[in-house]
Amino acid sequence: PIGVKIGRQIIHYGSGRQLGRADWNNVGRSFDALEFHWSLGPWKSHLFGAVIAEEDSDSGGNNTHVGRSNASGFNFNCDATTLACTVTASTARELDDAYMAAFYNEIELHPQFQIEPYYIGIYKKWIPATTSAYPGFPVAPKERSRQRDNLHTFGIRITNKTVNGKSASEMFDYSVEGAWQTGTTGQRVQAGWDYLNQTDSAGNPIYTEKVFYGGYAANAEVGYRPLPFMRIALIYDRASGDPNRNDGTASTYYQLYPANHSPMGIMDMVGWRNMEGKAAAMDFAFGKYGSLHLKYWHFRKDKLQDSWYGSGGSAVTDSNGNPLSTETSSNARYNEVLNSNGTIKEHSATELGQSLFHEYNIEYVLGSEGLELAFGYGQAYALDSIRNQIDDVYTRPDLAAPSFDPRSDFAYIMLTAKF
Repeated sequence: PIGVKIGRQIIHYGSGRQLGRADWNNVGRSFDALEFHWSLGPWKSHLFGAVIAEEDSDSGGNNTHVGRSNASGFNFNCDATTLACTVTASTARELDDAYMAAFYNEIELHPQFQIEPYYIGIYKKWIPATTSAYPGFPVAPKERSRQRDNLHTFGIRITNKTVNGKSASEMFDYSVEGAWQTGTTGQRVQAGWDYLNQTDSAGNPIYTEKVFYGGYAANAEVGYRPLPFMRIALIYDRASGDPNRNDGTASTYYQLYPANHSPMGIMDMVGWRNMEGKAAAMDFAFGKYGSLHLKYWHFRKDKLQDSWYGSGGSAVTDSNGNPLSTETSSNARYNEVLNSNGTIKEHSATELGQSLFHEYNIEYVLGSEGLELAFGYGQAYALDSIRNQIDDVYTRPDLAAPSFDPRSDFAYIMLTAKF
């Protein structure tokens, strides 16, 4: 069979780690997309394209621009007598938009063995420059602050969860997934071969090179049911970090969309970037009395020099924009980078911590007649990468900040209506 879906829709494939519905939010994630799907024997396939950012606003001023923001691209002029209206376009519509395309496949070779190769592409158009490269001269029409940003993610998932997303075995389930990224970020940096770091009179590098994506991510989970109502699972997650954020390779895995609430802790404190996570979980199904979920996580950085990234994919900082974990961009082995007041802005490589925190989760879910009521509690304990940064343990005692409580608590109650 062959099918097509046009318009606003939820895109959720595989484990949902790359593209998921994000049910945790008050408003789930959706896309304005065109999707084709078909199946042929053991092969099911989905091909779709979506607009994910639009430069031009709608009539209400809403936009999702990448670079510049324009007013609505359409003008409506109506004659008060005849009531006839004409529509004209007021802005060029070729810049500052962004698009996504994906090709996801499911090939069931056996009820206990399904492979799911996929490709996801995100394409952002170039952004024009707002300042001239040469002081005193106007901005050239083709001058750009960023070239095209083309991110290509190739991945494969292998699992026995072939029955509506659940295991084909009553006792055992597994899932293994890996993804690799390539493409260009649209940015240029000082050429790596130019050891003299030559610049022009304005301080711009004379020799530059493109910055390429080069991240990877992996996940593995295995579960076992010793009793019909009980499941025990072990989970491993990893996403690459970047030990040198000044060179021509962006090695930090680029998390496509926040989809980590279910897979990586209910406190939403870490994203699928520069991280290594290990977990043990226990689930209990009590039938009409609901289900209980217990989980323990230990999170670490993949690369010490890189940031701690939150569930949204951005580096975690305080209200002043300072990082909340030990990190460095300069990669100095022994020398620290200081702020104007003498406090540490960047640590030397010898002072960097790797462990982020322990996290403990407990959830209870009860559902009936299209309603689902969920209760959850999480507790986290910060480790050296966070504590050493916030406590300023390497700063002079007279400049050090007071010690903080490494414990964090989180609780929620959520009612969901399904219709």
